[in-house]
Amino acid sequence: MNIVVLSGSPRDDSQSLRVAQYIEQVLGQNPQVSRCQLIDINRLPLEAWNAQGVYSSQWQQAAQQLQQADGAVFVCPEWDGMVPPAFKSFLQVFGAHLFHTPVLAIAVSAGFGGAYSLVELRTSAFKNARICYIPEQIIIRQVQEVQLPAPIGDRASEFVSRKIDYGLTVLLSYSAALAGVAERLRVDDPILVNNM
Repeated sequence: MNIVVLSGSPRDDSQSLRVAQYIEQVLGQNPQVSRCQLIDINRLPLEAWNAQGVYSSQWQQAAQQLQQADGAVFVCPEWDGMVPPAFKSFLQVFGAHLFHTPVLAIAVSAGFGGAYSLVELRTSAFKNARICYIPEQIIIRQVQEVQLPAPIGDRASEFVSRKIDYGLTVLLSYSAALAGVAERLRVDDPILVNNM
């Protein structure tokens, strides 16, 4: 299977990127995964796309990676109770490339938040794209204190590591079960493109 991991923070050296890199490493060691690619939103210049559909080569490469994915992991920070605008913009432009693709949503928070970004992703970052969020989701609170991989005896980090392992197991199961669904369900009727 081909899995894409999206780091949804537009900051340098973000905690989202650190968690995404760990997930990429874990998936890279899984025999079910033939290819795992990381897309860092921070590396994509926002000024390189516009409403006329003109995109930089970096954005085109990211779109191709998404289109070829059997599953995806979103690692998204919560900024003031919201998904960062850069990540929402990315999903608005390229979310349709994840048409009927299983996605594991992971929120990270410097404090005790994280739930609101998951709610926002599930309520407004799927509709026309028809992103298929799996039922499993993960919130990593006080993310700076979580060490990945988890050192022996660090119970908080071990808990997060086990949640990630289980979430990825669920994602891979959904990805295998839904293989080929996106191609069979392509929407050709322009009336049905907007999903409501």
